[in-house]
Amino acid sequence: MADALAVRLEYEDFLRSKDFSAKPCGFDVPLSRIKKALRADGFEWSAAIVRWGLKRGKAAFFEDCGMTKTTQGMEWSRHVSLHTGLPVLCFAPLCVAEQTALEEAPKFGYKVNLCESQSDIKPGINITNYEKRHKFSPEGLGGISCGNIDDATRYSIEVWQRYASPVWMDINPSRTLNRDGAREAADERHICPLQLDVIERAIDLWTNPGDLVLSPFMGIGSEGYVAVQRGRCFIGIELKPSYFKQALLNLKAAETTQAGLFASVEPSEMKA
Repeated sequence: MADALAVRLEYEDFLRSKDFSAKPCGFDVPLSRIKKALRADGFEWSAAIVRWGLKRGKAAFFEDCGMTKTTQGMEWSRHVSLHTGLPVLCFAPLCVAEQTALEEAPKFGYKVNLCESQSDIKPGINITNYEKRHKFSPEGLGGISCGNIDDATRYSIEVWQRYASPVWMDINPSRTLNRDGAREAADERHICPLQLDVIERAIDLWTNPGDLVLSPFMGIGSEGYVAVQRGRCFIGIELKPSYFKQALLNLKAAETTQAGLFASVEPSEMKA
């Protein structure tokens, strides 16, 4: 019984280590300054949500279809851009970005710039789709708005169910880092990098952004590659020079394809 209680307490400590709260970092805007479309009869709650989001600074609106989410996002972005004097970048799924910029925004008096990359950003509200997020940096932005977050950006319940399975049957055995650069003429021919699917799940399940990941037998740096991409710090140890050299190349590649706006650790803070 005592052992079971100790295990339970350790698990509760583990859960508490994953808990965090974001302190308000925004600014207040009177409801009278929220667009009339969001203050119409029966929609006062929509304006109140935007005001709450602006106060919080970092906030999430969990709303169903038909709840004026698109308009709320544009109004939030408008005020953030006015307050900071900097452009705001909005993310949306595929065709939703173009539809918002060309059709929905003009209906409510917003001017939204459709972007393909960082160089396309203009003052005011900008929008792109999630698949292009690797082409953008948070530098020079007053805020970021993520609309309609789905499987492309976060994990659905189906993904978490697969993660919770006692046996992972959907791992792709061929999805590994390129190991050819680490081979030598007289190599022992047993280079066997771990599948990236396995590493991604382990890092998602047991670390938070900004945590330190250690690989005492680094090889070609597969664990570090995924760790850096997911906004973690990394320390790797490897004896063989050819493996170490290839690991450095892989880590450098991970920095250039890092999750960018969704990572809490800047590449300059990471060291191979």
